[in-house]
Amino acid sequence: MKKKRYTEEQIIGAIKQHESGVKVDD
Repeated sequence: MKKKRYTEEQIIGAIKQHESGVKVDD
């Protein structure tokens, strides 16, 4: 369960970073 939660948080962080990167790149 702990591992799953950590993965979910990592995914959210990656998505947020990706979106921010795309915005900056744009």
